[in-house]
Amino acid sequence: MITTCSSKNRDFVRELGADRAIDYKNEDYVKVVLQETNGLGVDLVLDAIGGETIQNSLEIIRPFGRLVSIVDIATPQSLIKAWGKNVTIHFVFAPQYRS
Repeated sequence: MITTCSSKNRDFVRELGADRAIDYKNEDYVKVVLQETNGLGVDLVLDAIGGETIQNSLEIIRPFGRLVSIVDIATPQSLIKAWGKNVTIHFVFAPQYRS
């Protein structure tokens, strides 16, 4: 399992079972995932960040993979790469409780 986190949480996510913890502040997760998987990518991406994460993650998802996002798409994005790879995308929308 590969995950992203801040450097202060690296040990914690490894305790949870991560084989590789990518420091999202200092590393490009797309490059690292492709390097760690010998260019094959991953079967599943879980997006809890939003922004350009969905579009960027299409670079690292294997054909017939899945992407699950729990955040809204703030700006329209092209998902044509998902269609070309036959990727399934799931959006799970829940109310935001900032308090």
